[in-house]
Amino acid sequence: MYPVRLGLSPAALCLGLCALALATPAQAQVKPKPRSLPIVDGFWEGPYDWPHASVHTALLPTGNVLSYAYGTSAIDVFWTELDATHYTASVGYLAKSLFCGGHVLFADGRLLVAGGTTSDPTFGHVKGPTHTEFYDPWTHAWSAGDDMNHGRYYPTLLTQADGTVLALSGINELGEYEQVVERYDDVLGWNDLQGSELLQDLYPRAHLLSFGGVLVAGPGPVSMLFDPSLPAWYPIATTQSAYRAEGCSVLLPGATDRVMLIGGTDDGVIGTDTCESIDLASGSPSWQPAPPMAYPRFHHNALILANGTVFVFGGAEFDDPAASVLPCEIYFPESDRWRTVAPLHRARLYHSSGVLLPDGRVQVGGGDGEHSLEIYWPPYMFRPRPAIQNVSSDLQYASSFTLDLDGTPATDIERVALIRPVATTHSVAMDQRFVELPFGISGDHQLVVDAPANPNLAPLGVYMLVVIDGHGTPSVARMVYLD
Repeated sequence: MYPVRLGLSPAALCLGLCALALATPAQAQVKPKPRSLPIVDGFWEGPYDWPHASVHTALLPTGNVLSYAYGTSAIDVFWTELDATHYTASVGYLAKSLFCGGHVLFADGRLLVAGGTTSDPTFGHVKGPTHTEFYDPWTHAWSAGDDMNHGRYYPTLLTQADGTVLALSGINELGEYEQVVERYDDVLGWNDLQGSELLQDLYPRAHLLSFGGVLVAGPGPVSMLFDPSLPAWYPIATTQSAYRAEGCSVLLPGATDRVMLIGGTDDGVIGTDTCESIDLASGSPSWQPAPPMAYPRFHHNALILANGTVFVFGGAEFDDPAASVLPCEIYFPESDRWRTVAPLHRARLYHSSGVLLPDGRVQVGGGDGEHSLEIYWPPYMFRPRPAIQNVSSDLQYASSFTLDLDGTPATDIERVALIRPVATTHSVAMDQRFVELPFGISGDHQLVVDAPANPNLAPLGVYMLVVIDGHGTPSVARMVYLD
């Protein structure tokens, strides 16, 4: 066990910590934000020592967070309370190196990890293994899955509407870029999609769209649309930037098929603050400039928060640890604007990762050589929050379900949403999506909510269900299964 004691609550943070300046490490010198109120800018808890740099981090259906790094050790972290008075971490061991593979929650709730790293001194570089591993969050055990047909180092995995999973790109077992897309089915195993060959960037930024197509939005400038049913590739648009290596892409909340590119680097040395977005639901989609961030960044991460905003943390202005960016930023899709919020305690650069927790906080860790975790409390954590009292854990497509609120007037609720748990690495949050649900009021403290009718909007599997009030404050999430 790896026990750590935490003793913070929203009240303690507001009353006892508002007067404290957040520490800035000497190696990170980029314009730290002055002290501020947590209710305005949020608050960073920690940092806490951790056995490794969290290169890979995934939220599990149990509410646990699984992280692993180089080699074969894994950490399974259980967050027991909203105020995080304590947590424990059990250390397990992997039979194979999953470092630099791809990962998503499979439809049944297990974490699927495909590929990884195979060292080959005679080759002078890494090669991608074909192995697949599953992590069972209920037994805390790893098991081998079927091998892929092609080795993959730096692949992206993407869940489809029916719960099958695509594996895209990567360096294969021959040390070459793998061009074939393959699909995993729990019965049939891995199968090549004949005719799917395309030379892609490593860790491509892939998003499932409402009509079943897959947008691959970089890092290169030519965005491609993949139709898995044929299969076939189509060029769809060219970005405003030449290249966005080590940048992020997000399928934005509040719109159907709108994707945003955030930061990155064109030359591997200097980051950019620029952003751009594309609306695939428009008649002639094209990349359009979006408001820039306050800081240039690459090697950063972008996570959708529980209220449908986008949280960006970490990265550097240029390729030097002294240029680490500590201040974080939140993008508001509805108003199309950025806001700078509380700064990190530690630099989070290459090989950092993070996930949204069910209670609405964000766990962040890693960066090469950075064996620590810290937890961001967004501003909504310091406001009165709506609460879910009762809801079914099993939702059916195209059906309605009842949601009982715990003391919150139904008239206070403005949004109901499903949030897909993500697995992050190398600035890619695989399977990330925020799906708003239509609802009506059926009682003083009761809603009737419509589950998605289109599985492309919300693929089969596990989600966090939240309600959000008129102040943009979300509830603690309930884990549900959509089938």
